[in-house]
Amino acid sequence: MRLLLALSLWPALATAQVDATPASDPARFIALETVARTDAAVESFARSLEATAIAEAEAGPGRPVDVGGELVEFADGRRLLRVSLCGGAWFGILGCHSSLHLMPAGGQGFMRVLDLIGAPSMWFDSREGVGGWPDLIFEGQRADHPPYIRWRWTGATFDKIWPPG
Repeated sequence: MRLLLALSLWPALATAQVDATPASDPARFIALETVARTDAAVESFARSLEATAIAEAEAGPGRPVDVGGELVEFADGRRLLRVSLCGGAWFGILGCHSSLHLMPAGGQGFMRVLDLIGAPSMWFDSREGVGGWPDLIFEGQRADHPPYIRWRWTGATFDKIWPPG
């Protein structure tokens, strides 16, 4: 009977991850652009990290790639850098590619931990996370995606945890 009760609660538990969203609880979700540095030094660093991808993309159609860098510096010394590359058919149907790079506190360099198609809006969940890294919430960019997609730190990368599958 307990197993049956637990299984009957599973749909409610599975949807609990989307009960609160940046739209429904803006105080809980911190928008990347409200806490990130986006100055010329950050853009220059983003360009250096993605130099190979930029060169390949520009060699194809011969048009410059728009590069965006957003750097978040946490109080304990950790850093998160999001790099967005946009421009033309090289980056597919959405026209952009994003990558996330992390540096642990006291780290010697950034490591790539996530690649995304597009450049979706991003939020930090101030209540959920693992290992000091908050869960990341990205805006779904396609009609067949839910409005928000949740990613969680595994100790080595971010894995999508919502929606399942």
